[in-house]
Amino acid sequence: MEGVVAVQTLLLRAQLPELPLRPGASVVARVLSRGETHGVLVIAGIPLTAELPERVGATGETLKLSVSDVTPERVTLQLD
Repeated sequence: MEGVVAVQTLLLRAQLPELPLRPGASVVARVLSRGETHGVLVIAGIPLTAELPERVGATGETLKLSVSDVTPERVTLQLD
């Protein structure tokens, strides 16, 4: 999972319906908080819970991400 961030698809679509959820789309997020395997990212001003890789974790860190996969359950984002 190194370098991969995952967010629930339904939650992301409900909170950010204008966000393009297709492979290759770019997304910028900020780390709001960090737990052991999950954290809270802020995308377009909306806080979302996400699975985070170990190397992501500094509160306030800005992440440049690209959508790598979209399933009915989750959106997988790759760190750029």
